[in-house]
Amino acid sequence: MKKRATLSPQKYNKNSELSFFLKPKAAVYTRVSTEEQAKEGFSLAAQEGSLVNYAKTLGYDLYNVYQDGGKSAKDMKHRPALQQLLKDAEERRFNAVFVYKLDRFSRSLKDLILTIEKLKELEIDFISLQDKIETASASGKLMFHIISSFAEFERDIISERTKFGMEEKVKEGGTITKAPLGYRLVDGSLMVDSDKQPIIGQIFNIFLNEDKSLSKLAKQFNMTTRGITKLLKNRTYIGEVNFKGSYKGNHGAIISMELFNKVQEKLENESLQRNIAKYFSFIQKTLLKGAKHYDSNAVRALAGLVVKKTVVIEEIELSSMEQPKEILSPDETTGYISQWIKNKITDKEIFFSQNIEFLFSGANNPSDYFCQNSELWILTPGSYPWNKDDDSMRCFVVRKSN
Repeated sequence: MKKRATLSPQKYNKNSELSFFLKPKAAVYTRVSTEEQAKEGFSLAAQEGSLVNYAKTLGYDLYNVYQDGGKSAKDMKHRPALQQLLKDAEERRFNAVFVYKLDRFSRSLKDLILTIEKLKELEIDFISLQDKIETASASGKLMFHIISSFAEFERDIISERTKFGMEEKVKEGGTITKAPLGYRLVDGSLMVDSDKQPIIGQIFNIFLNEDKSLSKLAKQFNMTTRGITKLLKNRTYIGEVNFKGSYKGNHGAIISMELFNKVQEKLENESLQRNIAKYFSFIQKTLLKGAKHYDSNAVRALAGLVVKKTVVIEEIELSSMEQPKEILSPDETTGYISQWIKNKITDKEIFFSQNIEFLFSGANNPSDYFCQNSELWILTPGSYPWNKDDDSMRCFVVRKSN
């Protein structure tokens, strides 16, 4: 056989000054079960002889032969020689792993792919003699990717089966998660923890009846704000289990449905108020830029509509608008811009204003202008669209949400 180029030679023993001049090292792995050897005569010695010769032909020196005699391919963890090989790989004691066939290494496609990927991360090649597979050449990589695609398919199938099993268990009232605070898991079933049950009632009642923020409540019970929020929304406490829907659980409830629903209403209202405050700030800084007098209730009303997704606010580019040829009064300029927008951008009825203070006065609530066929256009203070050098000019349209 003609001697071919060495597969991906690596430095052996990185601590040695002569490592660059040494030949790459090969680890040979052989395995046979008692049943296979009896039926097929597929001996360890036969595998070892073929692999050692093949490795030498490819330019490798033998580092070690790892043998698992009488071992099944189903479980990698209970094969001591393979575990020692993987440990030595972590220490980069060799440059390539040689096996006679893929099923000598593992019959679990998932374990096989994950282990080979780990070897590649360590810059260690993988060669299977009978399967003509190695991870150094282009053809070998192609075969490896084909096998990987089947492994991914297998993982997807397992995932689908797992999700189906979880869904069926939930429908039967069982739990698929760890026990939340107030419960303990006994033989796979949720049981009320009598010692911690009162804490849950305290948290729900304090949140509902006291003027205490979520962050302060979380601090009181040594939890994070996110954790306390998740606890208050957990339907496990009313005797339900959740997974792609809510189902009646087999465990006992800690919180009444009435208390739980009131807490959810308060949580939703507080979330709404936080978002309104956020959009209030946006409108105040952007649409009302430069305005000194406006009705805060009108601004809050518009912010509330945005949060509830009744309306949306979009920025519109008007830089292509040309300056009118003659000098126009402020009212005429507003009409000119309004007509240009209606002709170029929208065929809907619009209300256009540069008088922000008037628009957001108590007598002119912006929400009054929203109907099925109307839009609210606002040119923020600063300049007209044809003043190209002025970045402060921005036009916004407020329209009903689809």
